[in-house]
Amino acid sequence: MKITFLITFILISSVALCQTRIYPLDGNAIEINGMNGTMGSGSHQPLSTTDRNNNPNSALSFDGDDYISIPITGINTNEYSVSAWVTCYAIPTAGSNVRAWFGMGDPIGDQMLGIENTQFGDGFCFNGYVSNTDTFRLEVGGYPSLNTWYHVCGVYALDYTRLFVNGILIDSFATNGSPPAYGLSPSAQIGTRLIGLSEWFGKIDELRIYDRPLSSQDVLSLYVGVNELNAANNFMLFPNPASSQINIRCNNLNGTLQVYSSIGDKVMEMKQKGDFSNFNFSDLIQGYYHVYYSDDKNYIHSSFIRQKN
Repeated sequence: MKITFLITFILISSVALCQTRIYPLDGNAIEINGMNGTMGSGSHQPLSTTDRNNNPNSALSFDGDDYISIPITGINTNEYSVSAWVTCYAIPTAGSNVRAWFGMGDPIGDQMLGIENTQFGDGFCFNGYVSNTDTFRLEVGGYPSLNTWYHVCGVYALDYTRLFVNGILIDSFATNGSPPAYGLSPSAQIGTRLIGLSEWFGKIDELRIYDRPLSSQDVLSLYVGVNELNAANNFMLFPNPASSQINIRCNNLNGTLQVYSSIGDKVMEMKQKGDFSNFNFSDLIQGYYHVYYSDDKNYIHSSFIRQKN
């Protein structure tokens, strides 16, 4: 089977290097580093569905009482970021109604990302406890379109919390050095939280947990697909931008690398083999270039910026 990866590289970001969890949610609860989740049993198990590119078995559908439990051990619970692609099948009914696509804590206190329709706000939200009594609430202030994919990211730093939707900072709150609170026996869940009836009603895809607060550029990079590391085969170009040479890292390179200009002219072609390689492009003019690597299993599209010497 030929696997296709589409990756766009505009600049070197530290996003991939600080990842602690990646749940592709390709019809299962597998985490790429082995920190796998556990699906709810019976009627509480989310179902495989299409992702935002209509690829089958590439996302999970949650019907309002489904969930995945994931290990909380190893997550930096003091400062962190959580992102995912999500859709909503319906808006929560008016009142104190919240539906969470991610929750971390226990019934006494938690941190959650979801959508709400309450007296406090409406739309996508990032809510949580700063202490066992104080809370923060970040909201969009408007409902998303149903059955439409959105990239949502919550960032908790000791000095602030931030909510991003489709790469844009929507709301923020000053935490003034206070760490988040999680109650007495915290756990982590995809598709729900442990406070109230808050199960997600929609799709979830590509959930990621980072061990630090992501910057605005990091979040934008995730939304537009700019990421220097592809989790499936460790494909990396660095440094990027560069002035004369770029290094390539990939598991078991054994194929052909082609470089095209921004207007579609092929300017380089070479064979690549091994886990590490490089190529020199000092004779190319300054600009943006596409890189295509292919072998009998993979087809990878990347790009780099040739900057001035």
